[in-house]
Amino acid sequence: MDRRRRLIELGVALAIALLGGLLGRGVVASWLAVAGGLAAFAFAVPLLAPWARALLARAERQAPRLVRAAPGAAVVFAALVPFRGVLVGEVPLGHDHPVHLARAWHFVHESLGRGRLHGFSELWFAGWPAGYDYPIGGDLWVSTFYLATFGAFGWTLTYGIAVAAMYAVVVHAHYTFGRVYLGRAAGVLVGALALLDRGAGNEGGWSYTIEWGVWPFALGMAFVLYTLSLLDGVAREGGARRIAWAALPAAFSVLCHPFAIVAYVVAVPLFLLARGAQPPTSSERWAGVAARCAAAVGLGVGLSAAWLFPFVASGDWFLRFGDLYVPVEEVARRLLRGELYGWAPLISVLAIVGAARSFRRRIPVGVFCAGLALLALVASSRTFVEALDLGAYSSSLMRIPFQRMAYLVKPAAFVLVAIALFGGRRGRVGASAPSSAPSSAPSSAPSSAPSSAPSSAPSSAPSSAPSSAPSEATSEPSPPPAEAMSLASEALHVAGSTAPSTSRATWWPTRYVVLAALAFAPLVLPLLSEARAYLPNFAVATDVALEGELRAFSAWLDARRAEDPDFYRVAYVDGSEDHDLKAAIAFTGRPALHSGFTPATTYRHRYDRVDPALYRVLGVRYVVARSPLTEPWAEPLERFGRLHVHGLRAPRTERVTLEGEGRVEVLRFEPEGAGVELRVSGAAPGDRLVLHVGSFSGWRAWRDGAPLEVESRPLAGHEGFVSVPAADGRTRLAFVRGTSEHVGLVVSLLAMLALGLLFARSRWPAGVTARLDRAGAFLGARTRRLAAGAVTLVALVFLAVALTRPPPRALVDRLAGIQVDLVRGDRADRCEREGDRHQCSDEDWNYVGRKYQWFAYPGAVHPTEGEVRRCVWAHPVVGADLRLRVPGVRLGDAIEGGHALMNRGAGALSLTAYVDGEVVDQVGGPTGPAYIWRPFSLRTGALAGRVVDLDLVVRSTGAGPWHYCFDVDLPR
Repeated sequence: MDRRRRLIELGVALAIALLGGLLGRGVVASWLAVAGGLAAFAFAVPLLAPWARALLARAERQAPRLVRAAPGAAVVFAALVPFRGVLVGEVPLGHDHPVHLARAWHFVHESLGRGRLHGFSELWFAGWPAGYDYPIGGDLWVSTFYLATFGAFGWTLTYGIAVAAMYAVVVHAHYTFGRVYLGRAAGVLVGALALLDRGAGNEGGWSYTIEWGVWPFALGMAFVLYTLSLLDGVAREGGARRIAWAALPAAFSVLCHPFAIVAYVVAVPLFLLARGAQPPTSSERWAGVAARCAAAVGLGVGLSAAWLFPFVASGDWFLRFGDLYVPVEEVARRLLRGELYGWAPLISVLAIVGAARSFRRRIPVGVFCAGLALLALVASSRTFVEALDLGAYSSSLMRIPFQRMAYLVKPAAFVLVAIALFGGRRGRVGASAPSSAPSSAPSSAPSSAPSSAPSSAPSSAPSSAPSSAPSEATSEPSPPPAEAMSLASEALHVAGSTAPSTSRATWWPTRYVVLAALAFAPLVLPLLSEARAYLPNFAVATDVALEGELRAFSAWLDARRAEDPDFYRVAYVDGSEDHDLKAAIAFTGRPALHSGFTPATTYRHRYDRVDPALYRVLGVRYVVARSPLTEPWAEPLERFGRLHVHGLRAPRTERVTLEGEGRVEVLRFEPEGAGVELRVSGAAPGDRLVLHVGSFSGWRAWRDGAPLEVESRPLAGHEGFVSVPAADGRTRLAFVRGTSEHVGLVVSLLAMLALGLLFARSRWPAGVTARLDRAGAFLGARTRRLAAGAVTLVALVFLAVALTRPPPRALVDRLAGIQVDLVRGDRADRCEREGDRHQCSDEDWNYVGRKYQWFAYPGAVHPTEGEVRRCVWAHPVVGADLRLRVPGVRLGDAIEGGHALMNRGAGALSLTAYVDGEVVDQVGGPTGPAYIWRPFSLRTGALAGRVVDLDLVVRSTGAGPWHYCFDVDLPR
């Protein structure tokens, strides 16, 4: 009777929904359609529940492995669907994608072809130190697909396959993170939310990962999630092999982007704190868990040292790309409004509900994810940088793109959403699994009470053969077949019952279903109508014709090879955000020079301007553009589709300039091989040799065996070319590997040895194993004492350094010890000091104090080309001088500094240095656009050696919103 009534109710609900759909788009019609749909769903669940449970139980008996693997396989399949066009050659080719394609080609043909990870290459710019800048994880990823298929698909199609696989891994990593700690249903939900993540700049999601092409970062964060998932097994059961398996994704995540280290620094301590909140067993002390997790992550970082150490050591070669986001209160406001991360407000609300539920029910993984999301949200804001004054500790911290902490917020928030919907069914962070054995057969009569707690019968036996990536069996006890732990089964649990009964005692009465449907329909309707605003546009930007055009151009170059035997470059004229032609070297194999900017090539000396004088210095022979060039220095030659090929009029072939008298003979010029050897004759003192090659600190020079100092010199108005003193004799130059390359390689080899020993742990001799076990027990018993001693020692060292270090040189670090006045004639009004901030009026903006601000480099060609700086905010006041008095300054020949405007007022702005009321020197305010940091120098040579009270006066001659920031390096 109940079944017949439910069928009638379902039919009526469907009829109402259909009627609402047929009536049109009015409010009443939409309300009826949505309410009918909601009611139909509520009536359908109890009807389908017995059939679904029986089907799942049968599938679990016949193919348990298939049932367990199905959710993960479904998530991967869903992630691959947007890339179905790859099968017909439609691959991502836009924004940064061509750069990643070219880098992968270079890695295979140049780096691996020459048997090296680092070295100098002439295929981009004026030569570049290959392997030092952008992380090589993306290169390794694409190259693996190319080498595994023996290049059968060509570079373009292989790249498309690699990107599709990358996106599947990113989504699967989110699924794994949810599955390991909460079960498969939650894993599917977390993976689905990751798949539907629209994202935005520096926030991940489809937009940043696929449309903008910043996928190596997303891939690295995916392997961070794999590492955190494997740490569950490391924490619960330990074992050498588990530590080794967890180290592998940790290593690859760092190779994809060193930001992974920041992620581990934030996430692993929170993981351990959540783990430490659980009662330890006699064999599982918190200190031992911490040691095992630290060993896994540390071993992973050690495996990546061959690339990581040289990258860190050569930081002065690169542009800085730190960023400042909005204040933390604005982050919270945008999050609640659904304006952050491109997700709907409902995600934020559910995440908050999940966090509250986690703390109330003490769900460890929920507490971990809530702490991780909260800390990452705060760290992504500019408040985090400013409140901690991170720039005072190291300028290197300003290179960290803190806004990308959003990559940690998202999986944590998605797990909290799963907890809000499903509860903490598998809510552990490294918790020991119950030890009772699972049932060997499904229950024939499941309980009719809803299941709200995890099963009490999962097996605690560890897997004997863990896989290299988190698999369906990794760190997860096998649940009883009656629970099934599949998506459909979990959905039935959430619906309210696990029993096939459809009585009123189990399911909502009809009147409640109707009332709930009518009440929730107006709330659901706006979400449905605005759903497209929160969903990604699964379109893969393609330019299939470009490959054919570049190949035709390459064939044309090959045909002219006999006419152009000398070295030459091809210049490509790109737009600011048009990076398509940066893939050209993968098709032509010829050295390339590109205009325009891409953050995937971060060297300072990129020479990305369209300048015929620069082209002649760098040996450009041909210039390729998307449209005909009308400049007199460009001669039209050929056209291949949209590619217009021009010849450079009056090209040059010499590759070295002798500034001065005499002559130079090139004996050998192989910057990426044996080096450069020159013979100079007739040189005079002060003459210099300048190679038409980019200058980096890896260059070394010798004259007749004696070392020479290598400097950077300009050519054709462009800075950054290799230069050495010229004198008669033989001069040899070579790009050599430094200490960091050798140390990094040794550390990686030692880490590989340790990894092999961990994997071979079961084959060690019994005596060795016993001794190591005794040593581990000895160390484990003293781990806390040693850790406390180490922390105390580090604290004492930092305290000693803080007490004994000399006073800071930068003015921004001495604000607490200066005096600030507003001077009007003979009257001086003191600005009230609050710490290192001096408030000059009741207006909040009118102060002198420390400020963090992003400024562009002079001559930048792209709005992201700059760095975050600490400066002294000083707002001029019309009719008054803003005077900063710095006591006890020992003057030198000059005071070096820099300044910039955020807003420009009327009149003029100046900065004047006074000593004893007398002008020492003065500089005018910055000229040109705002937000560009420009250096200046105040000459103090006449007062050199004196200790004085220095007055720095900021003065404006007109009204307006002068927003001025500056800093000076004060001599001690």
